[in-house]
Amino acid sequence: MVLRRFLLLATILTTVLALGCAKTMKPVYFQEKSLQTQVIAQVGDRFHLTMADLYDSIYGSDALPGGGIYNQELVKNFLDSMLCDTLTGFMADEADLSDSYEEYRIFRAEYYDVLIREYFQRMIRDAITVDSVEAVEFYYSQPDYFAIPEQVNLWHILISPTGLKLGPDSIYYRDLGHVEFNAALRDYAMEVYNRIDSGMPFEMAALQYSHDSRSKGMGGYVGWTEPNTYHHPFDSVAFGLEVGEVSRPYNDRDGFHIITISDRVERGIQPIDTITYQAAYNTLKTIRTNTYGTQFIDSLNSQPVDIVYNEAILDTNIYKVDKQVWIAIVNGTDTIDFNDMRAREEDYRSNNRVPNTTVEMKRQMIGELARLPILVQGARNAGIDTLPNIVDWREQSLHARTKQWYSYNSQDPAWYPSKEEIEEYYNRNQDQFKVEKPLTVQHIIVEDSAFGEFLRDQALAGIDFLELAEQYYPGEESIRRELANLGPIGPGDVPDAIWDAAVTLPVGEVSHPVESEFGYHIVRLVDRTDEKTLDMASIEILPILKERHQRKVFAAYRDKLYAHYNVTFPAKVPPVHLRPKDQRESEENAEGSR
Repeated sequence: MVLRRFLLLATILTTVLALGCAKTMKPVYFQEKSLQTQVIAQVGDRFHLTMADLYDSIYGSDALPGGGIYNQELVKNFLDSMLCDTLTGFMADEADLSDSYEEYRIFRAEYYDVLIREYFQRMIRDAITVDSVEAVEFYYSQPDYFAIPEQVNLWHILISPTGLKLGPDSIYYRDLGHVEFNAALRDYAMEVYNRIDSGMPFEMAALQYSHDSRSKGMGGYVGWTEPNTYHHPFDSVAFGLEVGEVSRPYNDRDGFHIITISDRVERGIQPIDTITYQAAYNTLKTIRTNTYGTQFIDSLNSQPVDIVYNEAILDTNIYKVDKQVWIAIVNGTDTIDFNDMRAREEDYRSNNRVPNTTVEMKRQMIGELARLPILVQGARNAGIDTLPNIVDWREQSLHARTKQWYSYNSQDPAWYPSKEEIEEYYNRNQDQFKVEKPLTVQHIIVEDSAFGEFLRDQALAGIDFLELAEQYYPGEESIRRELANLGPIGPGDVPDAIWDAAVTLPVGEVSHPVESEFGYHIVRLVDRTDEKTLDMASIEILPILKERHQRKVFAAYRDKLYAHYNVTFPAKVPPVHLRPKDQRESEENAEGSR
């Protein structure tokens, strides 16, 4: 941007860089069989990774989507990530998620939801049957569900005031008075109608004359339309037409309309078809399912329930007891704790206008909360928890949740650097916060130094520097201000004489004339920003320190896993040369199709 200011005075030198094209090659180790099978990570006596294993994983990943060299550090990071993921899975096999109250609570809620949905599916939904005869009878006997309003398949031409005033003859129509214009609008609509009446296809007339932008391009087609859709008198006209009949132009607030219908459906239940049969079948099954489901749940809730209360603390303020403490046991198997109770406590306090729920209120809450374990126990009694799909879901979900819980040790997302840490980083890395273009500068070029001194005196006397530039800067008058206002600059952006003069000036001062290859310059320093302040730099420092901390946390987690599982590295990882991601995917797809 700065050098552009000198384009009128300087010779532009263009440098052409020749870019060599390197032939894409696989890594050296991949061409030697012995290196492909070389072990690079050994996990005790459990398993090992070869270079080929690592290469295949990197090759199929999103690493370097544009292709290039994946250096040794990146390859090692990738290897660490692979190993830690696998080892975390080992840890999940050994860990007990119930050791974490919150994580196990989340898993249990998900599991209960799956269990109950499968229970309802098998005990309620699958128990309901509907045959074809019942579905057809239900369809014809339920007009409230399936009757449709009267409808016409509508085609439309609009002749609007705006359309005429913006059309080819707009000058003529704009000169007409109100009465004359309305008469001309009616005559124009009547002329279109007469052309249709004389044999012009409706679709062609719509394409040529209609001002309705939505239907014009489709030959005026609007589609199936019910009563009360458009302004009066649409209903009386449209629903009074015979199929194929074209209406005479009628007027409403939008202009004149000409309509026709290509089909109509009378109000009521239509003959059943595939779509309406399926709708009737599904509706009838849903009604029966809901009815039977309500009866089924009521029967479960009506069965005797054995609830053992923690009487010693039943009259305690819920928020003063640890949330994990039990308050009731349902049928000897499922526990309700104070955390469960807190979900209902505020509603009970509010509805009963009490500062703390009474013992009786707590018993009532427990009764409501017991409905969930009763359903779960019903599912267990029906053997739902032993079904292969439920067993598989539970094992996989429990492992995934446990693995996620354990992997929390590899990160510390809540960590935030202190002000002292940010300031310390700032003080130790001053060079990082130096401003590349610290000086904001204006200048004026003159032919001799004496005239330059004159202009400097004028500027120091209070005359605006850019106004002086507009009057005396050489070149086209319209761009003199732009040429004079160099903006932010750094070393090398301007001739050395200008930089040397500007760097010694106080802000707001104007230099004596200095000479460069372009002439004499008087230079004004508008502003100086040598380095970013701590507040400005904090925005950059924060993510740096957070990333550094996360690396340390992950490294500690990684080292702990490696030590626990006796991980060794018999060989160093090499850099990997990757093709662009799209080419790698194409190769994999081609291999998969063979």
